[in-house]
Amino acid sequence: MIGVSIVLLYNILHISRKSSKIGTIQKNVNTILKTTNIPNEELSDVNDFYKKLAMLENKFFTDMYTNRFKKLKCDLASTINNRSISLSVKDMQNNTAIQPMIDQMEGYYSATCTCNGINWWLTESGGAFISFIHNRIAQKNPHKIRRIFIYDSEQDLKDHSVQIAFCLHNNISEGYEFRAISRKVFNSVFTPLREEHKGIDEDFGIFGDKKFVWGTTMRTNIHDIKSGTLTMNTSELDLYKDLFETSGIEENIITM
Repeated sequence: MIGVSIVLLYNILHISRKSSKIGTIQKNVNTILKTTNIPNEELSDVNDFYKKLAMLENKFFTDMYTNRFKKLKCDLASTINNRSISLSVKDMQNNTAIQPMIDQMEGYYSATCTCNGINWWLTESGGAFISFIHNRIAQKNPHKIRRIFIYDSEQDLKDHSVQIAFCLHNNISEGYEFRAISRKVFNSVFTPLREEHKGIDEDFGIFGDKKFVWGTTMRTNIHDIKSGTLTMNTSELDLYKDLFETSGIEENIITM
């Protein structure tokens, strides 16, 4: 519904900018409104705001908003074609954006995490996301959190933050399970898969058995995730699920 409304809003704004006659604008707006279930008041308000902007002597604001709607139109087309959407770290911190996705989950939340990347949990965005997922476990949705921790050296396993994370998943909380595997073992599965499927990422989270998968696409360093892609593409979901299930299954699980 939101996606449809943005496309319609862009069309209305584009018409408003091109037309100098209020009657022509209203005629076109009414035509669009008849083809959608979006509340008339919402679309009408945006149209009215835009017309007020157009009356300003300087057209800077109208040009800025027109460009924003053009970008939204392109983003929406990409989401429709690829069944995915890019999310920023601010989206990750916004529980109102994450909750609808969590509410649709059935089964497990399955994710990878490098031992060096555990400190992301201590950042504002990481802490908000981890807390939200943990609170959902208490409500039995998802029913279990499963993680693969990837370590580069034996020294990683001695890090204080890593030890706490292992303890959380192994002893303290119900609904958690994990396995810790070496980078070499993980790459034995991941590298051949990535050579065939270029967009796949080693840092991912699967929300439910057949719902959504998150892949990190940008970070400034190992502790600072900036953005990622959330997809409902069935083929990508299957790839990530297979990657999670087959990584390190023959390597001993580390116990505390």
